[in-house]
Amino acid sequence: SSSSQKKMEPSRREDGNHDLRKGVHIDRFSPYIAALEPSYNFLKTEDIKPRTCAEIDVAALLENTKHIISVASEYGNETMAVIKSDAYGHGAVIVARLLNKYRGINFFGIATLTEALELRAGGLTDVRILVLGPIHQSEWSVCAAAHIELVLDSADMVELLLEWGANTQRKNPTFFENPENHLKMHVYLNTGMNRIGLCTFDSSTE
Repeated sequence: SSSSQKKMEPSRREDGNHDLRKGVHIDRFSPYIAALEPSYNFLKTEDIKPRTCAEIDVAALLENTKHIISVASEYGNETMAVIKSDAYGHGAVIVARLLNKYRGINFFGIATLTEALELRAGGLTDVRILVLGPIHQSEWSVCAAAHIELVLDSADMVELLLEWGANTQRKNPTFFENPENHLKMHVYLNTGMNRIGLCTFDSSTE
């Protein structure tokens, strides 16, 4: 019916591409130019051209993601989009928002706490975010407050986690009474890359 609302996907440009990073290059120069002496006021950031430019075919991004979701769902698996390192240079926030809006992905993997907070600050407040890389125990309280999930990759980390929990409860006895303050952890198994994770299935039961 005419009153029904259909979720429209972003249109493809005539050349089939869409520049996800348009304006980002200029925005990153602006604060530095503004901080210079007044004699630099003649500089216009729009005149500064980037050394490289990545144009992303949004239609292809969404179509490829649709296929991945379809294959994963056949085996009863949920799709997590890994967008670490600023979505490999293509803009983590805007890629995440596209995948969330048009493909319903609500689980994202990144490398650091900083990247996770960038997604939260970018308006992705209701999605799950998993930090795949190592993270220091001093950052765990921030992870709990921002509902960011972590990986458990060693027996040593278990000891540190227990120590952190005891110290946190000693400082604030009611902290863990609120489920919102609980840390969500994933057991990280090394499946062959030998970079991070528990090395054997036996070690996951220690």
